[in-house]
Amino acid sequence: MTNHFDEPRMIEITPKGVFHPSSTWERRWYKLKRELNQVVYLIRWRLMEKTFGRTLGPFWVILEPIVQAAVYFFILSAIYNISGTDASFLSILSMITVWKLHANLVYGAPTLLIGQATVLQQTNFPISVILMEFVGFEFCMFLMNFVIITFMLALGGVYPNPAWLYLPFIILTQLTFTLLCVLIVTGTATFIRDLNTVVNVAVTMWFYASPVIYSMDRVGEPYRTVLEYINPFCHILPAYRAVVFDGQVTEVTRLLIYFACSLVGLAIVFRLMDRVRVRVYQYL
Repeated sequence: MTNHFDEPRMIEITPKGVFHPSSTWERRWYKLKRELNQVVYLIRWRLMEKTFGRTLGPFWVILEPIVQAAVYFFILSAIYNISGTDASFLSILSMITVWKLHANLVYGAPTLLIGQATVLQQTNFPISVILMEFVGFEFCMFLMNFVIITFMLALGGVYPNPAWLYLPFIILTQLTFTLLCVLIVTGTATFIRDLNTVVNVAVTMWFYASPVIYSMDRVGEPYRTVLEYINPFCHILPAYRAVVFDGQVTEVTRLLIYFACSLVGLAIVFRLMDRVRVRVYQYL
């Protein structure tokens, strides 16, 4: 006998009347649409609270990467007397902005669910909404920074070119790989509470092992080969730099491999998380 109380009835009030999703696809679409509406509202609220709701909020959006890039540019040019396109201020600023999208998401991953433990335990709030809001907010911040840096690049004589049409694929590849890292760290941190410190140290080391303030041409063998095998950003960041500053499309095959592997990894992680969902709530 079917138990009608196993799943709450879904209804949607529309201008044409009350809509009752009946089929499986209708229920999935209703759930997805409801969660997306929640995500959009939460992202807008968080942007207003942490950025546009403060006097200097929009100013700090771009000031932080500018200051960080200025420090690295001074160290490379004034102290070590290193010059070149990859060591220019605009190049460092652009790569830091790209890197921060990855770093901020991975930095925040260990406390993503733990920080919402009370809400998750006392309500039926979807974990997927928390995850999408977290990633969506950082991506919005990245887009705002990218627009500002595009104007700064134009002032420095670097203008958009046809190769920029390749940028969405590079961004998608990076975001897919970062999302895989976030899910792995978030799930692991639920059971290992002191993972936060390990992640902070690992991301810092990851930064210096990635060509953010240098190009891979400056790395000698065998270190260059090792880094290119173990660090996807040794291919992602050079692809950004080649498109923006050289107007060239590079690393296509490598990025396709990373994109495909990340998609497979996401499918596996989502399936594992679905199986251990009950244990996640218990540990929280």
